[in-house]
Amino acid sequence: AFCISVDGLAYFGESLINNGVANNVVAIDDIAITPDGETIFMATNDGAANFSLWRSSMPSTGTSWSRISEKTQPAGFVNTMMTLNPDYDNDPALYWAVAGAPGTAENIYVSQNGGNSFTTRNAPSVGAAHPPTAIALEDDQTVYFAGSDGKVYKSTNASWTWNSGDSAKVGAIVNLVVPMSDWLLVGGTGKVSYSDDGADSFTAKSGALQAAPVVYVVAADEDFADSNIMYAATNGGGPDTVYRFEIGETVDWENLGATGNSSVGIGAMNGALYSMGAGAAGLERTLNPGSTAGTVAWQTLFAGAALAGVGDFDAAMIDGDNVLYAARTTGTPTIWAYNDWLATEKPKLTSPPNNFELSIDPVNGRGIPVDMSWEQMGSSTGLVTRYDVQITDASIGWSGATLYANQGVSGTNPNVNSGALGYIFLSNKDYEWRVRANTTSNG
Repeated sequence: AFCISVDGLAYFGESLINNGVANNVVAIDDIAITPDGETIFMATNDGAANFSLWRSSMPSTGTSWSRISEKTQPAGFVNTMMTLNPDYDNDPALYWAVAGAPGTAENIYVSQNGGNSFTTRNAPSVGAAHPPTAIALEDDQTVYFAGSDGKVYKSTNASWTWNSGDSAKVGAIVNLVVPMSDWLLVGGTGKVSYSDDGADSFTAKSGALQAAPVVYVVAADEDFADSNIMYAATNGGGPDTVYRFEIGETVDWENLGATGNSSVGIGAMNGALYSMGAGAAGLERTLNPGSTAGTVAWQTLFAGAALAGVGDFDAAMIDGDNVLYAARTTGTPTIWAYNDWLATEKPKLTSPPNNFELSIDPVNGRGIPVDMSWEQMGSSTGLVTRYDVQITDASIGWSGATLYANQGVSGTNPNVNSGALGYIFLSNKDYEWRVRANTTSNG
């Protein structure tokens, strides 16, 4: 490899360089995005015994990557996993776990400076029959580690020492999420559990969930500290569904509806909830995850590219926008990105103004048609070209609203005439209307 050092101490291989049989990027094991969205890390393997950890500024290109670490394990590897400190901006800790062949020691490589240098630690021994499956950080020193033995192991000194492990009560563990200090959410086989005492004890919540062999990945609500809400999505073994549970309030999980994908990861951000489908299922999103069960609406997001072999998911908030990332973990190594700016932008309604009073036709007693206007959304890189309009009698609510889908626009000040749409306003009633983006010019 061609290596560069900026301090004379650490040397990094540049630009995804191919240096022969070993260390090629054959498969992506894991990706992680820094909270500010400015840096991406990628763990890869060569299909045999060689592992590499890469770092790139964003947006990444074919020449922006640096290989910041590489390791070799006995053939027959299990996988690699990495996790970032939630407070990465202040303490840029990165943990990279490399699992060797069954029966060999697992190592955790710890960096406290964003991957510029690493120290080697031993992972807790989960046994040859129970490969490690998940790792998560609470802060730069506190790390949780799990395997298919169903136990969660904890270290409070950057992986120097570990406790003996406690059962998470979910069977084989799928993923770990740390929503805040001392809290841990655990996804497993047929069950989900949580701990509010730093993994000393766990409470399993499986009521209304599909039983094993269904497996679940979990995520925390973005306002978990106030809401105590966690989400669980099916990761295979049953109907593709997302569930919601409010700790301390809900008796059973609430079914938020079928998403159409077997989820490799879910995440909540800026009022939206996402579920990334495995394989080529695509990304599902809802903008009303807090609504009553049965009224949550899911949309499939298209990024203009056919996804395939998706096995990992991450997200970041960049300049206020929700940016989603997916990694192809089988087949040709690929990373996709999707800027879901419509999740945080809304049409600005311009006419009629709030509390506008319609004139009444004296002959038929109906409201005279009125033009409904809003500002055009987007720019040349993502112009909204079609909109959906809803109108409802305020006494009925939105469940009884009339929807006019896929309405076109004209110029920068689109108008939809209520009379042309055929909506009839009656006297002595209050009406509400709303608009959402339907189609953008770049897919």
